[in-house]
Formats: sequence, structure tokens, C-alpha cells
Amino acid sequence: MNSKHRSCSCETCEFSGTYSDLRKHARLQHPGVRPSEADAERQRSWRRLERQRDLGDLISTLQSSFGGEERSGDDGILFDDGGWLSVLSHPCV
Repeated sequence: MNSKHRSCSCETCEFSGTYSDLRKHARLQHPGVRPSEADAERQRSWRRLERQRDLGDLISTLQSSFGGEERSGDDGILFDDGGWLSVLSHPCV
């Protein structure tokens, strides 16, 4: 991957080289240039994807803890057919 040729991100620069060559070039020829900020929508999408993955991991862990059985009752947790976790809103007495 580091041996793959890459182009300089400056529009007026024609430099092309490996990743390490490109880093050296950027530090010497463009010392004041910093990477552009990530697109806000792309950041939100990435965070949403991470939350969905974390929720999926949590659900998988909970299902394996309960033996994968479909449960509903006084424990306040219900596993539906789609694998989604529903927390019942009634307080446990």
C-alpha cells in the first residue's frame, strides 16, 4: 500500500510518488498547508454507522447471554423476531 503512487493534493503541483515520498514532499514544498476539514455530513454518517455497529454488537451480546431465546416478561427486555432489542417502558415492581 505504501508503494502505491499518489499525487500531491495541491492543485498546482504535479508531484507524484509513494506515500513516504509524498509526505517528505509535502513537508518541504507545502509546509503551511494542512488537510482540509472533513465534510460535516460525512462525519455525521460515520458516527451514525459507528452507533449502529455498537448497538448491533450490544444486541448480539445480550442475545447470546440469554441463549438466543425470545423473551418477554417481568425482566423488562423483549427480543423481537427482527433481532432488535425493545426495552419495555413499565417500571419493574
